[in-house]
Amino acid sequence: MKKTTLVCLKDDREATMRRLGELGILHVKQVRPPASTELESLRQSLEQAERAVNVLGNYEAESGAESGKQSPDETVGEVLRLHDQQKELKEQWDHWQKVAQQLEPWGRLPREVVDRLHDEGYRVVLASASEKAFPQLPENVYCHEVSRIKGRIYFVVIATPDTAEELALEEEPFPEETDPDEVQQKLDEIQQRSREIDERLSALAAEQTTVQNHAAQLRRKLQFTEARDSMGETESLCYLQGYVPARREEKLRKAAQENGWALELEYPAEDDPDVPTWITLPRWVEPIRDVFNTLGIMPGYREIDISMWFLIFFSIFVGILIGDAGYGALFLVATLVSRKVFPGMPSRVFWLFFVMSGSVLAWGMISGHYFGLEPEALPRWDYFAEGKTGMNNVMRLCFILAVIHLTIAHAWNAVVIGLRPRMLSQLGWISILWGNYFLACKLLLDTPLSPSWFPGLTPGLYIAGISGVVLFSKPDRNPLKMVGAGVGALAMDIVDSFVDIISYIRLFAVGMATVAIEQSFNQIAMNLGLPVWIEPLPMALILLFGHGLNIMLCALAVLVHGVRLNVLEFASHMKMEWSGIQYQPITLPESELKKENENK
Repeated sequence: MKKTTLVCLKDDREATMRRLGELGILHVKQVRPPASTELESLRQSLEQAERAVNVLGNYEAESGAESGKQSPDETVGEVLRLHDQQKELKEQWDHWQKVAQQLEPWGRLPREVVDRLHDEGYRVVLASASEKAFPQLPENVYCHEVSRIKGRIYFVVIATPDTAEELALEEEPFPEETDPDEVQQKLDEIQQRSREIDERLSALAAEQTTVQNHAAQLRRKLQFTEARDSMGETESLCYLQGYVPARREEKLRKAAQENGWALELEYPAEDDPDVPTWITLPRWVEPIRDVFNTLGIMPGYREIDISMWFLIFFSIFVGILIGDAGYGALFLVATLVSRKVFPGMPSRVFWLFFVMSGSVLAWGMISGHYFGLEPEALPRWDYFAEGKTGMNNVMRLCFILAVIHLTIAHAWNAVVIGLRPRMLSQLGWISILWGNYFLACKLLLDTPLSPSWFPGLTPGLYIAGISGVVLFSKPDRNPLKMVGAGVGALAMDIVDSFVDIISYIRLFAVGMATVAIEQSFNQIAMNLGLPVWIEPLPMALILLFGHGLNIMLCALAVLVHGVRLNVLEFASHMKMEWSGIQYQPITLPESELKKENENK
């Protein structure tokens, strides 16, 4: 990225911004807080459009519903109006439901009789009491039992005000409506109106894509207007600052010459926190961008892009976490069908699911699991599928993946550091990681601490690794200061590095849990003990529920564990903070770009 300062005449401010919007390459940094009536109006319009998109997302478009009958603004207005009406109806429904519940024990109360008794100096009290603790009432008090519901007696007491106060009854609120038919009529009217609104919103759901595009247009226009209004000013000049990718620098220089702008381009300072990140990926790695966007993470400008390694290891982790060939085949078919049903979706989304499905299918075939079954006739690799030995081999594989994954992180750090003494500290951490691998296998799998072909390997790895970290983490001419800093770095991270290796065993544990859940539901379904003529239906329902639940748990496991090992363990060894700001160049809305092109 190159930091950019651009100066233009104040009278050319609008034209300059429009030209920059056409170029679509400058990420603008605000010189001052933007403020204008137009900006506030755009923010309000965008908020309303996004609210309308969220509302329509809760409805499925009616088959055969036509779109484009009204403008996006009209659709947004109508959707929000109907949504507000629906919220009001919900409040009214809750209110009248409460009234109906209050009125239920009393039936039809004669309001006119109550009012007449009140005028004659009596007080009418609605009360309730448990059947076991019904109060003893004096003879001068009239009491009438109305109903009994769930062990409580609901009764009416008529007495003078003074006597009524002395009774200390558990009073019930007097319903504001005393006619159950009127209350039910109000509930029916609310329900009918709510149904009409739902039908209309379902019809408007056909406009969801249009409203989404409208919101995207507003978002671009808002970004453009914020950039324009954040420009600094003098009496006759305007200026703005921003960032442009170095490979697009010449395009901006050419535009500056054509439009008479003063332009300064320089590399950003090391401590500049506002430099945006622009990542270009090979086509086969591009699908991982959607994962980053979903998680809301972005490498910082000076951080390493781990997209390729993220995709490779994420795919492997997904395969082991789910680990059932039946599920993998199911996911693969679902992806193929979705590709046909949703041809407008970006192909990279389906490519990601193809890769994940293939990984699940491959590991399921290796481990020999097919919907929780282990048929001998279908492919399996006994090295990973044969009893306790196979389980130990899977755990060893998890540790191997861990040490390779984290070794790549430190090796990459070493490459970035270059041929300097500090590079040796990264090589030291690699040595420690491999020592941790052999130690983990010793503690959990009861294997020799060092391989038979190199008996002293593990102690040697620790000695070499600790020496490299202590001596070269922070090289300094003062040996005491250098060693002290190295010991500090070692003390903080050496235990964590061993724990990180161990944490990859979650792949094995979650994969085993997935298979165990499958097998449990299979056993329940196969051992119902029902008559043959009725057994298939409940068996099918149990299998459908059980495997459906398991698939949802698998998706959760992928998010919790598969993502974590990349975003936390791997990234922490690379000292990544995911502090990036996404590169978002200002662009004109498509409608305005079309006008500009037509004018040309």
